[in-house]
Amino acid sequence: MKDRQMVVQPVRRFLRISAPMPIPNPCRTQADIMPDAWAEYLKDKDTNDRSTFLRLQECKAYPLTAHGRDTANAAVVEVVANRTGDDRDDPFQVLSVRLVERLKATKFWALGTTRNINVTESTIGAPGETPKDLALGERYRMLFEHRAWNEPKGVWLDQCGVLPVTENNLNQIRRGIDEDFLSLRTDQK
Repeated sequence: MKDRQMVVQPVRRFLRISAPMPIPNPCRTQADIMPDAWAEYLKDKDTNDRSTFLRLQECKAYPLTAHGRDTANAAVVEVVANRTGDDRDDPFQVLSVRLVERLKATKFWALGTTRNINVTESTIGAPGETPKDLALGERYRMLFEHRAWNEPKGVWLDQCGVLPVTENNLNQIRRGIDEDFLSLRTDQK
């Protein structure tokens, strides 16, 4: 009985929802509607850098299967170089990566060849990692678009598009790719 109470109490605390009051005091904010959950959110937010916290929450909120389904291109790459970009106003890293495996589309990029890709804080999907942390020789899964705006055959990373390769996240990405029926069309690749 005591174990059940230890589980039920926190759940009840977060599920306490305030009903809107008659017109003089309507619920207008998240704190009005779910005061306990909102207080917990603010406490967690204050312990982390705000931009990192919000980015990681967004990455976690969107399942990897959905990332795999919705991206235009997906690949496994290996980092061969990592340097700081030239733009002082908008810091980024330039990764030189070798294509190891195509997961979705990516026909424009030959296996085993290397490309330079700009990586920013918003494109990293792993907690605690920054673009400078992407280590030489490590493998990452990348989700991206293929555009030719600034350079021929440019690669533009999706939000949360870089994540270390694990069996679990690759399986989830592959499941999402299987859900994208357009990616199975040969004229789309």
